[in-house]
Amino acid sequence: MADPLSPDPFATGPRSPQTSTSDVGRSESGDSFKLNRPSIVALLYLASLLTGLTLLIGVILAYIWLGEPHAAWEETHYRYHIRTFWLSLVYAIIGCILLFVGIGFLILALIGVWVAIRSIKSLLLAQRGEPVAAVETWLW
Repeated sequence: MADPLSPDPFATGPRSPQTSTSDVGRSESGDSFKLNRPSIVALLYLASLLTGLTLLIGVILAYIWLGEPHAAWEETHYRYHIRTFWLSLVYAIIGCILLFVGIGFLILALIGVWVAIRSIKSLLLAQRGEPVAAVETWLW
């Protein structure tokens, strides 16, 4: 015997506002985390603060996805991530050289903060489907 409280899967009319398992984690306005490609690269960059290797995976994916068809707003994110990688590499080399002077530790720590801020900025914009406004900036 069917449960009288469960919705009829064969009904053709409008559905009642019941919560299904696919709606778990969504707010009433329908907002949820969108796992799009720029978000994946941003999450890999954030994970690199713990692992280091995922930054390289993220930039490789950014280069690959930049060459594939994508929405216009995504291109700014890929360029932003690629630029973040190369600038962080240059800063890290400078920081490693300056380790012998003692200031290198501070520079390396600031690089981590800088990558985190840029990744979070890109992640938030990617969740809204918006482009990065200042791709060529050296700061945020």
